[in-house]
Amino acid sequence: MTFIIFFSLIALLWLIAAFIFSGPDLSGFDSSLEDVADNVFDAHAEDAEHNKKILSRLAQARQNTLQTKSIRKGLEVARAFADKLSFDLITDTQFKSVTANGVECEWAIAPNADTRKRVVFFHGGAFLFGSAKGHRKFSDQLSRLANAPVLSVNYRMLPRHSRNTGIKDAQQAYLWALENGPEGKQNLDFLMVSGDSAGGNLAHMIATWSHNHAPRKPDCLISFSPSLNQLFISPTLKTNQVSDPVLGSSLNLLTSLPKPIRLWFLAIAMRCNP
Repeated sequence: MTFIIFFSLIALLWLIAAFIFSGPDLSGFDSSLEDVADNVFDAHAEDAEHNKKILSRLAQARQNTLQTKSIRKGLEVARAFADKLSFDLITDTQFKSVTANGVECEWAIAPNADTRKRVVFFHGGAFLFGSAKGHRKFSDQLSRLANAPVLSVNYRMLPRHSRNTGIKDAQQAYLWALENGPEGKQNLDFLMVSGDSAGGNLAHMIATWSHNHAPRKPDCLISFSPSLNQLFISPTLKTNQVSDPVLGSSLNLLTSLPKPIRLWFLAIAMRCNP
């Protein structure tokens, strides 16, 4: 009788993973390296030097995190590292804290930025760490290139908050930016949403969600290495691991799990249907 109950439970968990958590097969949207070969950037010595420095810092941060031998302390170390990513930024861009519909954000305002234009930016960090402060290098450059103030959003993150909480924060900050600039309520002529990695996921979410749930859609979307497949089943997540110096080893652990176990892990970690 015990074995029947046990195998029935296993079967039920497998069915939930297969028919509720899995979602549609999106692998058709994936591409191989050959498909984008013509879009590979030329190598530059300056880029290589910058990459060497940041990868060295990342390696040290990973070591410091693992040495804590504690998930909670390790996350604290990772978040402290992420908050200092822009510590060496030298700029005349102004940074101004603001609360947008209850969400903590930060304006980045480059000199002479047109406040009738706005950029809403979402930082990366696997929905676990990262901040507007740590991503000031992003918001600084975006403000200069777009000639617009950038609203960098400190959405709430895992594991203290569910994935849906971060989504709601992104939506509320976006709605607020439609009516408010750095100096208060102001008309809006141009709006862009942007984000890197996990933040790129939120930027794409906003672009889709805004069609039916916001007064206007963004005029432009720019994402940097966005995390678009939350089920982690894209073929190139595995084939590109060797060439990915930042996430390769981490993705190898997650993608090596059997699919039902991976989906249940994601559902429990995010506290929502992946």
